Amino acid sequence: MRRKGSRRTANMKENHIILQTLDRIFDFFLNFFAVYVACYGVMYQYRPYFRIPDSQIMMTGLVISLITLFLYSHYGVYRPMRTQGKAYFLSRIFFSNMVMATICTVFILIMYKPVFSYYLTWLTVAECISLILIMAKKFSLMSILHNLRSKRRNIKYILV
Repeated sequence: MRRKGSRRTANMKENHIILQTLDRIFDFFLNFFAVYVACYGVMYQYRPYFRIPDSQIMMTGLVISLITLFLYSHYGVYRPMRTQGKAYFLSRIFFSNMVMATICTVFILIMYKPVFSYYLTWLTVAECISLILIMAKKFSLMSILHNLRSKRRNIKYILV
């Protein structure tokens, strides 16, 4: 015979794993979208100087998105949302994106020195779009979960 509380705990853990997986997938796609949109926006503006094949844009977006996911994980962006405030996540997301921007800037400086300013423009635009999208997603998710908890759903019971 199974107790009712243990089944609820198992569901909470399953829901947490599903939510974290979806959170990471959305972050991957939002970062990829930011890189892609920024690349085409900057390429359109600086057409004679900034020509990148689509395959290179896709590979760059993939690499940047994967490294950013690692940084988000490393700096605690995927910690449970009920235990941290918005300022915590805001600072963690911002710091992770700045670390990613630093890594990309060093790489761009080494690989593309003659056209460094165009790539730096692209990187700045990509990071700004990424920050806005990721923070909007995180705050929306936090609001939805808060709303569910206020309706007595997704509640974690603790016996003291």
